This record gives sequence, structure tokens and C-alpha cells, in this order.
Amino acid sequence: MNDLEAALIAFHKAVLDAERRRFERVHGPMTNTEFFQLVSDKLRFGWLQPLNDLVLAAEDEEDDVADRARELLRPPDTSTALGRRLVSLMQSDPALVVAQGRLAKLL
Repeated sequence: MNDLEAALIAFHKAVLDAERRRFERVHGPMTNTEFFQLVSDKLRFGWLQPLNDLVLAAEDEEDDVADRARELLRPPDTSTALGRRLVSLMQSDPALVVAQGRLAKLL
């Protein structure tokens, strides 16, 4: 695993953790299985798909991963659903900001 792939996976996990904390504050605790089912819902979490695709591309070691990551995440493009959600989450979750900063250094 290279540094970029590790940073993308850590950022993806930080996004999911932030989203879970936000959801559980409103709806109460949920199991890992319940959360996985929730984020698998493309209607509610379709905004996450570009990031999911990016992580999968990094695992496959595609050459354009760094370019795609820069385009999506440095800084998040608020004209997209992913960008708007990331900015919203980062405003309330310092751990996500730290993960994004680590990733940005590699881009």
C-alpha cells in the first residue's frame, strides 16, 4: 500500500466516522451492520460514490488517482454533492479536517 492509498483510506474512514457520529446524535446508536446498510443506500448516500470510486481506484493503483483526488478534495468542490457534504462535515469534525490535511500534503 502506498502513502496516497493509505491517506485516501484514512480520509474515507474519517468521512464515514463523521457521518456516523452526526447520524447517531439524531437517531441514536446503531450497529456496524445497520450503518453499513445505511451508507449503502444510494438515495441517502449517493454523494459518497465519487469518494468510494477514488478509494477503489487507488487500491487498483490507477495512474490518475492523484489527479482525481486533487480535483475532488483539494479543496472540496462545493458545486458537487460530495464537496458540499465534506465541507459541512469538516465544519463540525476536527478529525476529518486532520485527515483531509494529511491527504492534501500528498497531493
